Amino acid sequence: MLSIVVISFQQEHTTPSNLQLLKLVLQPGWNSDGLKPDDINTRLLFHYGIPLGSMLLACDTIQQIFAVSTRDGRIKLFGKDNTQALLESPDAVPSKFLQFIENQGILLNINAINCIEVWDIDRKLLSHVHDFEEEITCFTVMQHTFYMFVGDSIGNILVLKLDQEPCIIVKMQYRIPLSASHGNASKVAGDNSVMHILPQPTAESKR
Repeated sequence: MLSIVVISFQQEHTTPSNLQLLKLVLQPGWNSDGLKPDDINTRLLFHYGIPLGSMLLACDTIQQIFAVSTRDGRIKLFGKDNTQALLESPDAVPSKFLQFIENQGILLNINAINCIEVWDIDRKLLSHVHDFEEEITCFTVMQHTFYMFVGDSIGNILVLKLDQEPCIIVKMQYRIPLSASHGNASKVAGDNSVMHILPQPTAESKR
């Protein structure tokens, strides 16, 4: 797995003394005992390739964008004409689910601590983080809409909606409790987690 990382030195640290220090670093046999963290302040300028520890994939077939999430909270985007971008989540944790709202420039990332991250692909910014109350065990977006179904570890299915202005996730009043899908919940043994949700075909056009 090949990754190419380009590191840039910030302008405020490119003083003559630091430039001389950089030249010393590049010389063979240089001793780093006197180097301090404040002497050189670097930042990630560009990342090319597939990140290490890739886990989940998502694709927007209309805008032709491909997303890859990693175990440390990063998301790599691949677009048309070989364009690439790297998104870094504030929580360095793995992803559970990764899905686009197609043709809207929105990527939804559900991480291991049950937060739903809303990424603005055009601006490459994290627009909103929704903290879910229960453990998320299943997630899907209804096609051609801003609605999403979330299944949790206690057997309930909730409906969320992404409001575009402002870009936030809103909890709807619709809810499918465990009792509605299993009848008498007291007779249900073992794990009640929702494992898969299959929206009704073409339901988005019949509301």
